[in-house]
Amino acid sequence: MGTRMDDIIPISICIPCYNNPAGVKKLLDSILSQTFGTFECIITDDSADDRTKEVVKPFLADGRFTYVHNAKALGSPENWNYCASLAKGAYIKIMHHDDWFSRPNALQQLYDCAVQSPGCGFIACGCSNCDTEGKILDAAMPDKRFLARLAADRAELFYANALRTPSTTLIRRDLFKPFDPKLVWLVDLEQYMRILEATSLAFLPVSLVNVTVSSPDQITRRCEYSLDVNLQEYVYVANILWGKSVPLRASLHMALVLARTLAANLYFLKAPIAMYALLPLSAGYWGARGVLKRALKWLTAAKQA
Repeated sequence: MGTRMDDIIPISICIPCYNNPAGVKKLLDSILSQTFGTFECIITDDSADDRTKEVVKPFLADGRFTYVHNAKALGSPENWNYCASLAKGAYIKIMHHDDWFSRPNALQQLYDCAVQSPGCGFIACGCSNCDTEGKILDAAMPDKRFLARLAADRAELFYANALRTPSTTLIRRDLFKPFDPKLVWLVDLEQYMRILEATSLAFLPVSLVNVTVSSPDQITRRCEYSLDVNLQEYVYVANILWGKSVPLRASLHMALVLARTLAANLYFLKAPIAMYALLPLSAGYWGARGVLKRALKWLTAAKQA
């Protein structure tokens, strides 16, 4: 049974942040510029100093804004979960501290889509990828074929997270699921799939959020070519989705992730070890567990060498 939107605040904007006062300021300015004004905004701060607190302070005169400085840094994604747990709105709108709304009617469009799609508890929109200076690099928008496949099978996100960052999403609070603290790289798509097990997606084919993609401090940058993170998290998520019955397509996908990640790490591994790790692929060992366990074993040996 859905939450009655006229009983409570329509939208809770949740901003879990860490050591990015300039990004938080840009995001808060974009929130204040929204034509849709019936929201609450919750900032939970993991920063070690008071720079973000000083940036936020002027906004607190507006009763819609709440700031919490965590006594102890929670880390990602625990700070995301804590921020969302404080929400009282009908919908939760996570915004990362280095993303911001691209137009004044962004919240209005998302809310209108939610109202017009009562059977969909998960709303998402397109976004624009930006560098650290705020320059737009390109647009990110899933095509209609992907959205059709996703409507038929939530596991499509396992192969490509075309919905991107949580900053592009608006999720009904009674359907919101905490992010899994065991995950870092696949944490968002795994949460999306759990939510889509209980509801449907309504997608707005317009870029409403600017997303920073080139910051060297982002978790994405630290995880994308990490063998440990990629291999362990893909196996973990595959086990959640399929248990022991991992489909061939998923096994092939994980094998390709393995090959890509190993190739990116050739510089750091001894060449013979890297080539040996690829042998199971060429030999046709497409069973994901066997391939990934071998790769992790060889990676551990390489690090100890």
